[in-house]
Amino acid sequence: LISAPYVALTIGLMKKFGVNVEIIGDMDGKPSFQIAESEKYVSPESVLVEGDASSASYFIAGAAITGGTVTVRGCGSESVQGDVAFADVMEQMGAKVTWAAESITVTRDP
Repeated sequence: LISAPYVALTIGLMKKFGVNVEIIGDMDGKPSFQIAESEKYVSPESVLVEGDASSASYFIAGAAITGGTVTVRGCGSESVQGDVAFADVMEQMGAKVTWAAESITVTRDP
């Protein structure tokens, strides 16, 4: 399944709304999905709509390369987006990265 990461995001969001999805087979192959007829959506009261981690990477890189501090809100340690790992690369390059559930702060001395 080429779009497996996006399907996993969708299933995760469905779970937040109380709907369980049974995955039959391997997500790397040709899985099937089954939802019991008894499943119902229930509001979780609040849901964070994440910012785009790919777009945030420009600001993260800016602080890491030129020095200073930037905090990107809307994606953090609980993000479902793989692109937040870009902050780890900036840390390997010498920046200090501080993770919070819904934000990433990157600092580097000029």
